[in-house]
Amino acid sequence: MTLKKIKKIVSESMFLKILLSILIIGIAVFYFKTFFTYGVYFGTENIFLKKKELTSETHYIGSTWNDDYQIVIKGVKNTQSSVEVVFELPNDIHRQYTVTFKDAIHWDKGIHIKDTNGNIIFKGEYLKNSPFLFDEIGNPVMSETLVLVNGETPYTEAYKVPLKTIADLAMFSNETFRGEIAFLILALFSFLLTAIDYKFPLFFFKLKNILEVKDPEPHDFYILTQRISWYVLPVIGLILLIIAIL
Repeated sequence: MTLKKIKKIVSESMFLKILLSILIIGIAVFYFKTFFTYGVYFGTENIFLKKKELTSETHYIGSTWNDDYQIVIKGVKNTQSSVEVVFELPNDIHRQYTVTFKDAIHWDKGIHIKDTNGNIIFKGEYLKNSPFLFDEIGNPVMSETLVLVNGETPYTEAYKVPLKTIADLAMFSNETFRGEIAFLILALFSFLLTAIDYKFPLFFFKLKNILEVKDPEPHDFYILTQRISWYVLPVIGLILLIIAIL
């Protein structure tokens, strides 16, 4: 093999490595941008809706294969005495509520909620970390239990947005980023474990047996399972990464 051919092979190899590195970095940037997208989870389907802020409105927008969702909060937290919460849901379901606060500067002092017709449907206290709202005498207010059969949609003319959901949205208290941190940690751990084991094949073996055997040597079955794990663990990590943002 001539020197010219060797240089060509090395050059092509370096080009592929750089291209692969750029691709991996691009995928990582896109993934973490998606993972840390801010918004809310909504409905029995737990649909993630991405947050978009305008001057005096906050929009949460998302979709599934068949349906579009949009929630609009008209108002600025701890500034106005009331906000409007507008739901645009599948099957052309439109719901609109007005949430009024006892104290425009401190929204957690108490609220009441009106429907589209101006009827008061709740009046009492809101606690952020509680699963319930509480009426004026301190009793928890339960939402109606929604029972669905055979995958039927909850979005019919009879659909009512849970009061706690309306209050959470009006208070901007249920915002979160899209990804599930526990799955991300498990995925990164599986990649790290594989990288260490691949770079130092005897590290974990010696760590396990160092106190029991002097200069331990792995047997064939250990080596076989180790080689298999180098493929299995990264696949599991990729699956966990996907689950983390679904």
